[in-house]
Amino acid sequence: MYIASSSTSVKFHSFPEGDLVYNYQPGSKVDGPVRSISWSKDGSWLSVVPTSGLPEIISVRNHLKLIHTIVDVDEPSCTAFQNTTKKFIAFGTKNGQVLIYDVKQKKIKNRFPRASSLISHIEFTARDTHLVAGCLNGEVHLYSNLTHALSSTLKVPKSESVSALRTNPLKRNFIIGGSNEGVVVVWDSNINKHKFFVESHKAPVTGVAFSPNNPDLIISTGADRQFFCYDIISNKCIASVPVNNSMTAVDFSHDGTHFVLASQEGNISLYDSRRILEPVLVFEAHKSTIKNVAFQKQEMVNSNSSLLEDLAVSERNSKNDEEIVQNVSFGNLLPNSPESGDVPDCNKGSGSPNVVDSFMAGLGLDGGLTSKYDHSTNGDGDNWGDCNSYNKQPCENTNEEPERLSLYKRRSLSMKQASTSTPTCPQVTVSKLEPVMSPIVNHGADIKNNNEKNVPVSFDHVKELVEEAVRNEISEKFSAFTKEMKYQFSSTNAQMRRMHLDMMMAMMKDFIKMENSMNVLREDLAANSPLSDNYLLDENLRLKKQIALLEEQLSKADLDK
Repeated sequence: MYIASSSTSVKFHSFPEGDLVYNYQPGSKVDGPVRSISWSKDGSWLSVVPTSGLPEIISVRNHLKLIHTIVDVDEPSCTAFQNTTKKFIAFGTKNGQVLIYDVKQKKIKNRFPRASSLISHIEFTARDTHLVAGCLNGEVHLYSNLTHALSSTLKVPKSESVSALRTNPLKRNFIIGGSNEGVVVVWDSNINKHKFFVESHKAPVTGVAFSPNNPDLIISTGADRQFFCYDIISNKCIASVPVNNSMTAVDFSHDGTHFVLASQEGNISLYDSRRILEPVLVFEAHKSTIKNVAFQKQEMVNSNSSLLEDLAVSERNSKNDEEIVQNVSFGNLLPNSPESGDVPDCNKGSGSPNVVDSFMAGLGLDGGLTSKYDHSTNGDGDNWGDCNSYNKQPCENTNEEPERLSLYKRRSLSMKQASTSTPTCPQVTVSKLEPVMSPIVNHGADIKNNNEKNVPVSFDHVKELVEEAVRNEISEKFSAFTKEMKYQFSSTNAQMRRMHLDMMMAMMKDFIKMENSMNVLREDLAANSPLSDNYLLDENLRLKKQIALLEEQLSKADLDK
């Protein structure tokens, strides 16, 4: 995995070591810091907007190379890849234009209504249904990616600027922004109002980000040499952590385990989300102020993911989703993170050193595990550590299972003991087992208990456990799919209803405008027309006078005769 950072050049650093891997200079000359960078959905491409000149797309799949220079976008100011495909890129320009570029066709696909000032930030929502553009004049425009029309305009409360802007990777209707006045705000695009805002920073807000694990946890950095963590459900600040330098950007890793802060002096600080008091690593990335910092996206990183990572993701999604949403502690951001004792309070700034692993504690396997457990990485790249990192004594006795091992390792060790340490147990080979589509979560402890009691584990029993685990996994996936479809249907219905109301409102406005125009035209015609009511009345009086005059002349003529 790479961490991309930009100043006058774009650099790629290895994670978590921080070593420089690539250094790329966009354009033909150095005339200022890079304006914007954005990773594609699979983490193989990076879109770069230099200070002046044409935007570029570079690839890091096998080695660093320039694959495309975009010539159809004039004066770009910011860029963003779509979240669901890398075929389309959004660009904001200095003259207020917002457009989408087709990388495959190499042409502009769509244009949106022009804004009144420079586009400083641009982001897609989680499902690419909308495009969010922050303007230099403080307005935030929400464009529909389906109708290519302006849906709404948002403003940062008590501010006239937008200095930072991000969308929620989990909830498509949440947008976070920051201002030069130190305000942090979260909008709900479904109601076009802010859901949360706080005047926390004493200087301009330079970076904001949502946690990829919990959509209700956010982080903000500012030029006041501190960063804040908030819970938008309880509407409060969770932690306030001072830093040595003014921070200019922030970003989370795709799994939420770490986040990085970029500084004004060109350094990058890597933090563990479970230990936010001190950075895990600080390294010099640039000689000047860092403008942008971004973790490599998820798909390319997960292409070689191990079974342990899949196990952790499955357990997190199936058991702890509701607990994470309800949790207000930034220290408990992760399912296997320590409790919030290590997280400083906004007022106190410090925490208790005695913390435990909340994920292991949730399974009843903490066993008195303290905060000194090892975060070493094994050869497969999994941050689980070997069994000696937790407790060396149980590992020396192969007949006794260590309580601090992960659930996957406990299950593997129990199966091994069942087939080797007990002579009466029938030997179970891998070839006889049906493929396991998901880890056995509910019954791994049963095998352990049977093994401790020297109860034979038969092949039929193991087969039943596997089948039940597969059925449970299918049921959970179907339930999750049903919930997702219901949410999509409700969201689509709400969007169609909003579009219908917008159309009816536009028709009503046009009707009123047309009726007013007709009234004005009718009045003008009535005033200038010879067939008006006043004209007919005057003409009638004139004719009566003329008739009376003629009758008088006629009577005089008769008298003369």
